Amino acid sequence: MRASAPLVFATLALSVASSLAAARDSDFYDPFAGTGRLRVGFANQLSVTLPIVGPHVRVQGDGSILIIGTENSGAGINQAFHALRLLPDGSADAGFGTAGEAVVDFDLVAAGSDQVQDVALQSDGSVLLTGSAEGPSATTGNDCALARLTSAGQPDFSFSGDGKLTFGFNVGPSGWQNDACLSVLVQQDQQIVVGGIAELDNSGTNTMALARFNTDGTPDNSFSSSGLSNKRVLDLTPLVGASALTKVVELSTHKLLAIGIGAIASGGGSEDVWTMARLNADGSLDTNYGFNGVQIYAFQTGGKDIDIPYDAVVLADDSVVVVGQTAVQGNPLAQIAIAKFAPGGTLDTSWGNNGRQVISFGLGGAFGDQARGIAVDSQGRFLIAGAGDVGGSPDNYDMLAVRLLSDGTFDPSFGVQGKRDIQLSVAPTPDYFEAALGVAVGADDSIILGGLADPDGTGNTQVFGISKLIGDTLFDSGFGG
Repeated sequence: MRASAPLVFATLALSVASSLAAARDSDFYDPFAGTGRLRVGFANQLSVTLPIVGPHVRVQGDGSILIIGTENSGAGINQAFHALRLLPDGSADAGFGTAGEAVVDFDLVAAGSDQVQDVALQSDGSVLLTGSAEGPSATTGNDCALARLTSAGQPDFSFSGDGKLTFGFNVGPSGWQNDACLSVLVQQDQQIVVGGIAELDNSGTNTMALARFNTDGTPDNSFSSSGLSNKRVLDLTPLVGASALTKVVELSTHKLLAIGIGAIASGGGSEDVWTMARLNADGSLDTNYGFNGVQIYAFQTGGKDIDIPYDAVVLADDSVVVVGQTAVQGNPLAQIAIAKFAPGGTLDTSWGNNGRQVISFGLGGAFGDQARGIAVDSQGRFLIAGAGDVGGSPDNYDMLAVRLLSDGTFDPSFGVQGKRDIQLSVAPTPDYFEAALGVAVGADDSIILGGLADPDGTGNTQVFGISKLIGDTLFDSGFGG
């Protein structure tokens, strides 16, 4: 739905009273940037590219907003990790990095391409960034990269000596050792787990891989495969062939759940399905989970699935809600996919629509919808962020938000029957490309969506797009406060 322009009243008092009375959950939170929406770019004015997976936006305890990205590649561009922090009103936080922006450059090779994929916060406010750093293509190729910033956005020299480290799983032959970390997790004991992909062979086959570090950046050698120090490269055969980890979460038992994409045999070929592997505290596969530690799920929308999970949350009973997309080979029209899995890995059929929700906004574009992020608010409601293809030229997407109640059904108090189509443009500016690729929830249950936005309608440049929505009208109206 498109938000209508606010009415203008004769007196300030009447305007305030009327807007509070009319406010609904999912309306723009106007104190943020004046309209509840913002476009902001890098200081170097280069176009922004966002991570493939992982939450791209976090809210800190004081309401500040962190969002991460990398420059788009191109001739003469030295890609680096970027983290921007905004104050609760949407202005740049001058106390973070340089004028609100921190930049981390690994440069394992001259002007190497470093791409950030995920961000996590430690209990002291330190910021962890992970992704990949370009290495020598003839030998190791891309390596995993991990950096820690202080709460002020400066390199944390107590971490690995200079605030950053790189490493490879290096299980493939020379020249076929491209590795990347796509998810970072701070465990309950403050140890750091990163996960992603390791290249296995000279055909480019990847598999899930993880590494664990102590809080000072030294390897945790208790988390080890034979000969790999603090690393685990997962063998998911025979159930799953090639795989990629997109999210790692910790359970209350200190076990880990690696979530990602797995290729399974299907009709003489293969299809991509959601794949989950549960690991013991030492990183070994927990054979009491699924089939020898592995559980797969296909949405079976007809034909061979292309199912991709992007984000997940763990609930108090160790059940897990996962979001992403589902599509069928040969048909690019994707749908938002959400499912809840019981602690043992089976679908929780008491939740949602027999354990899942498959959602289409139907905005008219040829590529459909996808969900990239999920968060839980103080009332146990699930907030899902995504993007929907509107069609047109240049390509136009809208931000999408969905709110489900704790039982997985749509929340009728949010948007239109639980769904909200969001444009950052304010009339008379036309609707440009905007895609939500991450979501966070503030202390007042406000909802922050972060992603990409086209600032001028040309499609040539992208900046960060951020919108803040009212999550609870009682909090927003000052009820009880």
